[in-house]
Amino acid sequence: MNLLLATRVEWLKCKRSRIMLVVLGAPLLILMLQFINFRLRGSILLKNSTSPWWELIQEIGSFWGALVLPILVAIVAGMLSAVEHSSHAWKYILTMPMQRSTMYLAKLLLCCCLLLLSSLIVTIGVVAIGSTLGFEGAIPWDRVGWVFIYPLLGCAAIISIQVWLSTKFQNFSVPLAIGIVSIIASLFLSQSEATHWFPWVYPFLTAPIGEPYEPGYTSMMSITVAVMVTVVALWEFSRRDV
Repeated sequence: MNLLLATRVEWLKCKRSRIMLVVLGAPLLILMLQFINFRLRGSILLKNSTSPWWELIQEIGSFWGALVLPILVAIVAGMLSAVEHSSHAWKYILTMPMQRSTMYLAKLLLCCCLLLLSSLIVTIGVVAIGSTLGFEGAIPWDRVGWVFIYPLLGCAAIISIQVWLSTKFQNFSVPLAIGIVSIIASLFLSQSEATHWFPWVYPFLTAPIGEPYEPGYTSMMSITVAVMVTVVALWEFSRRDV
């Protein structure tokens, strides 16, 4: 079974769950709150701003990239493995005539696709909110794109970690708790360069906050850690006892 077919099977398994409610609801909730925020407090938020678009991008992008998206990663990764855990199906699945690496990568790929969809909704929402509120000037498409790509790259490392943890722990709350506690800790640890080794710090450092905005190095660090964790996870998953 090839990877795309295995990913389709994973999607069919979780389609009846509430995963799409989370994937669609989280970005829409953030957009709704920020629209209300700018509608009611726009004059205060934009008082000393030279670019209303950049102010909007920072308000949405920082909250989304540094906090909501990392939490969404933990929830989505957990829900993708919850089907097997709840039905005690891992023993059967791991004895199927299919490479275990393909099974694992299918979950990882589907998780990335779902998070990409959420990020795309946020990006479209930024443009929609700014246009609805009548912001002056041309839409800064390059900066709008930052909201889409860099928070995702910053989350690459924790996506690989959370997917791995979710396949290992039968209790959904364990990997979720690890993710949330680590995210909260990152909000304090991100202020020190000595803690930049901590993967949960990367989303905060790649969120569009302030200027100069230079997420390139952190994005590469996140991708590197993601590859390393995935290699280790594939090795462990392929040798896991039935």
